[in-house]
Amino acid sequence: MKKLLVLFVVAMGATWITASIAVAGNGQGTIQFTAAYPGVGATCKGQRIVTTGPNATVRDRETCEISNQLLFAAGTYEIFPPDGNPATLAWGSDYDGKTAGSGTVVVKNRPDGTQAWQIHATYPVGVSSPVAGGGNLANAKKCQKNGWKGYVRADLKTVFANQGDCVSYAAQGGVLVLIPTLASQPLCEFYGGTFETGGPDLIGDVANPVLWVCNGQIVTPTFDFDGFVSNEFNALAYDCLADGGVSLHFKIDFFYPAPGVVSMTCYGP
Repeated sequence: MKKLLVLFVVAMGATWITASIAVAGNGQGTIQFTAAYPGVGATCKGQRIVTTGPNATVRDRETCEISNQLLFAAGTYEIFPPDGNPATLAWGSDYDGKTAGSGTVVVKNRPDGTQAWQIHATYPVGVSSPVAGGGNLANAKKCQKNGWKGYVRADLKTVFANQGDCVSYAAQGGVLVLIPTLASQPLCEFYGGTFETGGPDLIGDVANPVLWVCNGQIVTPTFDFDGFVSNEFNALAYDCLADGGVSLHFKIDFFYPAPGVVSMTCYGP
């Protein structure tokens, strides 16, 4: 195995990322994401897969299309966690820039001078995700003193029957999602976005009808991505479902060193 360094997150020119979330009832959530790096001729598409519970895992499964064969020779590269050794290099996630603990990258050359990369990366549990986060006493305590009335399960819609139901779910690894107190438009505007029904859809991920968009929020290149996903995105995703939508997608356009611009689209059925 060879050792590999790919830290696109520190070499971005005009770069965009998009993501959407789907949560299954079996404790596993999947976030679809895409990323483009025009400076190196790369476009990537993958999934952040988070499994909660006693055997919690955080993984990326991803493919990248590279317009040249200049970055790496064809072959299989092993991903190593950083340890201060210059010979041991790391992989930065194209979803959130977090450093993988293990995995592989398979690089294949094509006759037309391009490359295809297949990335399987595993991250320490606790890496950001709206469906990540383990069950523990601190989490379960949120259910006490009628706190359970303010949360839903990770599917963004299932409420709790009582305090015991909430405590049991949280203690076993379930994710508590705080029910937003604001509807979609005031919540969007609270975060600095411009709310409009019907579009314009600046993402274009799917052909479904657009219920509403929340565009124009400004973020710095060093903003708290973890907090954005687990708080703002989760809350607006809840409102999207409450409005009759089926998925909320977001995109962040960065033009370093300038601030980034957030676009969100709530798609209907």
